[in-house]
Amino acid sequence: MKILIKFFKIIFNTITLISFALFAIGVIIMFIISSDPMDDCMDVGYCKEGLPLNIGDKKITINKQTCLENDGQWLENRKVCKFNWN
Repeated sequence: MKILIKFFKIIFNTITLISFALFAIGVIIMFIISSDPMDDCMDVGYCKEGLPLNIGDKKITINKQTCLENDGQWLENRKVCKFNWN
């Protein structure tokens, strides 16, 4: 009887561990997939090249020229424009 109880405890712990691991992997994948470049642009000011953006009353597409024209700092190695929103 004790062997049977020990066996079920091992099975229960294994299923619990696998379930937790799958849940953690799902959460990580969700954050990776749901990353939105527009959120990064608005939150921290790093706007990727090619991102459409409204600045004031005009709509621009982020590239080196539009970045510099709108007082941004162009980071050539990352192909992003750094805006200081503050």
